[in-house]
Amino acid sequence: MLSRWFPRALLALEVAVSTVLIATHFWPLWQARWIQDDAYISFRYAKHLVQGHGLVYNVGAHVEGYTNFLWTLLSAIPLAIGAPDPIIFMHLLSAALWLATYAVLLRLGIRLFAAGIWSAPLALIPLLAHYSYNQWFLSGMETPLVCFLTVAAVYFLCLDPERHPRALFLASLCGVALTMTRADGIVTIAAFALAGVLLHGRIMFHAAHRRRYLVAPLLPVVLVYVPFNLWRVWYYGSFYPNTYYAKAAYLSFYERGWTYLMTYLDVYPFLRFLPLLVAALVLAQGMVRHFLWTTALCGVAVSFYVTRLGGDFMEWRFLTPITGVLYPALVVGADATANWLGADWRGRSPSMWSRALGTVAGAAVAATLFLLTQQATPTARNTTVPGQESIPLLGRYCDARHFNWGEVGKLFDSVLPQNITIATTSAGIIPFFCDRTCIDLHGLTDAQIARVPVDSKDRGRMGHEHWLSDLGAIRERGADVFLPWAARKPHALALVTPPVNGTELVSARLPSGDYVELQILNRAAVDVEALRADPMFAPAHESMAQALAQLGRREEAMEHYRKAVGLTQPGAPVGAQP
Repeated sequence: MLSRWFPRALLALEVAVSTVLIATHFWPLWQARWIQDDAYISFRYAKHLVQGHGLVYNVGAHVEGYTNFLWTLLSAIPLAIGAPDPIIFMHLLSAALWLATYAVLLRLGIRLFAAGIWSAPLALIPLLAHYSYNQWFLSGMETPLVCFLTVAAVYFLCLDPERHPRALFLASLCGVALTMTRADGIVTIAAFALAGVLLHGRIMFHAAHRRRYLVAPLLPVVLVYVPFNLWRVWYYGSFYPNTYYAKAAYLSFYERGWTYLMTYLDVYPFLRFLPLLVAALVLAQGMVRHFLWTTALCGVAVSFYVTRLGGDFMEWRFLTPITGVLYPALVVGADATANWLGADWRGRSPSMWSRALGTVAGAAVAATLFLLTQQATPTARNTTVPGQESIPLLGRYCDARHFNWGEVGKLFDSVLPQNITIATTSAGIIPFFCDRTCIDLHGLTDAQIARVPVDSKDRGRMGHEHWLSDLGAIRERGADVFLPWAARKPHALALVTPPVNGTELVSARLPSGDYVELQILNRAAVDVEALRADPMFAPAHESMAQALAQLGRREEAMEHYRKAVGLTQPGAPVGAQP
């Protein structure tokens, strides 16, 4: 009798506990939603698509400066129905994907429970404490769709194809959608393909089953992935997206990538539980084996790719999708190992007691991993490697309490002529709202800058190694206005900055009373005097002495003057943060 009702009661309890914890973690996460500036690069492509200009950053210039095709199309939906900004819709969609991802993980846990891993429904609990994984869902970037598709593909690959004939097809479809959501998903889909062959090759290549188990999974590749890439090459004129060149993905940087990977593993407590996962890879059978091997292969593939690439400047973004299955795999691995050790030594068949032992081991690892991960949050919020920014630093650019570049973009849009060309290193939210032809000085959306060779022996900041910083060269590219680093200041920097080499700094007043600067490169295209007459700008008639007096102490004013001169010298890194 005990053996009949106990597993059912335990499953119901674990599902209830996991569901409650998912619900309780949702609202704090939603309140902490944030915006990564690069999301608006994709949104600008979507805006131009809705306006009828095509999937382009600048009207008439076909440059593939995004790597998230499906996410870009989804962001076009709110714009098509009249929303001025897609971020609210994208945050709501991201929240739905967060819930859907945990729902799939819970469903996977229930299936693994039926396969003898009684702690599996609890395996998602440690992931709820993972600061980076959960925060990246509410950034406006494509990461939530990448995470969902990764978990969904792993789920389908775990199923027995003979009992679930469409499983391999659905896994392939998720993999293809993953590559169309982020181009480097090709690394993950390669791991999926290897896992499918290793785990299901017996039936995939059997003559009687080939049509269902081999041909069907190839259909998404042949009918969706191949036509999509043919369209890309035709539309943009290049097999590789422009970001491949802008981020120097053709070069390897193992040393920095290894530091990036090991720092992540040091911040989050993976390593101490990995031996249990490795043991379970040898000991587990059936669906449990499918799950663990698929996860391990994906983890190895993504880790190698990230290490070769040299990491990313956005805090652990490339590693979070695979974390969504690696964390549960640590719990499942502990349960499977303890289950095997407690099995009947003569027949090696698991009994109720061995499964109870596995449940205790899995639940203990889940609780320990949850607590350790939760304790790591303060460290995770502030730990980076050189050239990388944490989530709090990334979020400040679009935060109304800090830089508030959305407000800056709207101000520039209201005062600048429509037919000019602007240049900036901040290629996201400011050009989205100040919708002018824009030269992205980091080259992400500019083919000319992106293809400048990078010295493999003198690598720079992750993803920002291309940087057109000479004002003369920027002017030669046709820029009329340069938008320097939009740091809000309590004073008008233009009042203590004389014209240099035909350029002139103009300070614009934000609604908050703070100032941001415009660098006028072409006075023929921009009427500087008209700008200065506008009440939004610092008045032109104030003398240098008056400006210094406004700033207070002379020493402080001169320090601002010296910084301004340094920023306006030809050849200086004008996009740097003052």
